[in-house]
Amino acid sequence: MDSFLLSLLHFNIQYCAGGTEGLITVEGFPTDDASVQDQIVAESFEPVLAMLERHPGWHMDIELQAYMVEVLAGRHPEVLDRLRALAESGQVELVSFHYSDQLLLAFPWRDQQKSLELTAAVFDRYDLPLSDVVFAQEGQFGEGMLERMPEFGYRTAILPKNLAGALWGADPTAATWRYGEEVRVLIGGGSYETDRYRLDWDFLNDGELYATGELNCYLGPAFVTDEAALARREAVLEEQEAAGARLVTIGEFMAAHGDDAAEPLPDVVDGTWQPDDTDNFGLWMGGMGLFGVDNDDGVRVANVRARHMLAAAELVEDADTGLVEEGWKAALLGEVSDATGWNPIATEVAYGTDHAAGAQAAAQASVAGACLERGADWLLVDVATSRVTPNGTVEGGGGEAAAAPFSVEFSGRAGSAAFTTTAEPDVLDLAVTIEAGEAPFAVAFPWDGRVIATLPGLSETLREVPADSIAADPIALPLASGLLQLSEGVWLVKNTASSHLAGHFSRAEGTVSFEDATGGTDRRLQAWKVVLGDGERAVAVARSLNETPIVQLSCPPGPLTADLPCGCATGPGAAAWAALAGVWLVRRRTRA
Repeated sequence: MDSFLLSLLHFNIQYCAGGTEGLITVEGFPTDDASVQDQIVAESFEPVLAMLERHPGWHMDIELQAYMVEVLAGRHPEVLDRLRALAESGQVELVSFHYSDQLLLAFPWRDQQKSLELTAAVFDRYDLPLSDVVFAQEGQFGEGMLERMPEFGYRTAILPKNLAGALWGADPTAATWRYGEEVRVLIGGGSYETDRYRLDWDFLNDGELYATGELNCYLGPAFVTDEAALARREAVLEEQEAAGARLVTIGEFMAAHGDDAAEPLPDVVDGTWQPDDTDNFGLWMGGMGLFGVDNDDGVRVANVRARHMLAAAELVEDADTGLVEEGWKAALLGEVSDATGWNPIATEVAYGTDHAAGAQAAAQASVAGACLERGADWLLVDVATSRVTPNGTVEGGGGEAAAAPFSVEFSGRAGSAAFTTTAEPDVLDLAVTIEAGEAPFAVAFPWDGRVIATLPGLSETLREVPADSIAADPIALPLASGLLQLSEGVWLVKNTASSHLAGHFSRAEGTVSFEDATGGTDRRLQAWKVVLGDGERAVAVARSLNETPIVQLSCPPGPLTADLPCGCATGPGAAAWAALAGVWLVRRRTRA
């Protein structure tokens, strides 16, 4: 029987996004973003390459975002050359599914599509072989991801064992599973044995910890290579190899046994690799970290507004300035998970909002020529139809008060809910107000607990998962398109440009709640839609609101010549660009 040993080292050059200023104060020790990135490369990444060079028979997977490749090419070309040599020899399998280490399941497909396009271009530019394996930041996993993989040449998805256990109520019994005809799912972590092979995982964790004695960049000058710890790891692998284990890449194992998978993947919902510790997505979308500076809703709303503007700007005919492309890079960097969790510091929170501001400014600046040609003060862009209306107006709002189709409960702070009619008889507006106060708050809606009916992240197809097939209860989902079913024929859609918190589905409580322990004490306003109809109609409303909205881009006051934020670092000027952006989003029908 063959014995296989797998290791996947997940590297993240945005581990300490924006640097560690404000957390680390040591005389002579730099804390800026680039210096911390260089420290990650020198102290944790390069030593792993050196270990593999010492053991040419060992094969492993290294996962990194495409942005890290750009950092290597820009400041560490010799390290990139060594990585390329290891990859070309087959000793290292390079895994990358995103340009930035985004909270990718919290945003619409266009964002991830752009991220994958950038990733393919970066790997091609630097002549790096890109594997067909998917492991995402924070171990994110969901059906939308599986659905989209084949379009970009990906075949194997890693489902972390902890997530599988939380979803199914028990550890997986098999290493491999099928999803449709093209995609295979490999359980990440654990040990498995069949009559054909034994499979063990040696390492599936942050690569930064591998050579540093489990330390990371938040520890400043203490984050250095630990030669003794690395030697111990080498000794263990040598023992495993001597006992007959083959140290192979995931691709090599799947080529041999991936199609052994006989069973279809059981029900899943969007998840992360340590759901018990992070409340699944709750930690990144409303949960407070240790330092008490989180602003999850503020960051994620800024991300949404930036991506809406870019989705609109790329539809406007204009000279190819490259600004939209740079804007997408900034937007994707701003969507990094670390801007809202695990325990973000102030610099990381600012990294998310500053990059969103840079993305918004790039979107606005990119349409300057089109504005001049049209003599417009603003452009109204319907992302769904690609229609651009100079100085377009929108139909007035303000419907009549409507009877509440369900109750809305508030905890932590006082709140109120007002339902009003719209021009569409099957759609109501719901305005939620949370009053100012010191306490965290939650807004809860009644849920019949029958099915988890949502649009999974990256998907445009409604999924109805029997609620009792998911063991974790409650479970917090990102709801990138804002859609969920409360009961038969009653759907709720959060407007993610007004609030973008995780939805906590609780069968025990019979509720879906949106909880925020972050973001200050100010009065909060949230906008929702209620759809009284079938799933197809609800999907159309949700996608129109949160994926393909109507966006109003204010025209720049004159020619813009200043440099835009490149998306490579935060810094002064982001606030000025945010003020310049001066845009607002509208979601009603236009008229010329």
